[in-house]
Amino acid sequence: MAQGVLLVLLRQLGRNIFDRLLTMLSRALSRQVCPRFSRGVSQVLSDPAAWNESPVVISTLPNGVRVATKQTFSEAPSVGVFVDAGVRSETRDTAGATHLLEQLAFSGTAKRPQAAFESEV
Repeated sequence: MAQGVLLVLLRQLGRNIFDRLLTMLSRALSRQVCPRFSRGVSQVLSDPAAWNESPVVISTLPNGVRVATKQTFSEAPSVGVFVDAGVRSETRDTAGATHLLEQLAFSGTAKRPQAAFESEV
């Protein structure tokens, strides 16, 4: 996410500055970072198409769970869990449940502080 914000800011500075910063970054990385990582970074930096967002592919597992996958250009793996919930997904029986869960997660309760609630959920 931070890389995306940095990319947008760099693009707004102008193409010449952007190119100079990329060159400086690539040189600095090749000197100070392990060769395997810097090779990967160099490939991404040298390929303008790699800077664009990769498409999100949504597939459905046999049990009905939908999985969204997206290629990232990072050596660090990441996983995000998103629940299809909210006002549009609630029924009469679950109306307000999402809002309550959100309030508990961000505020906590008198007996259970926010950090404890987050770790349990």
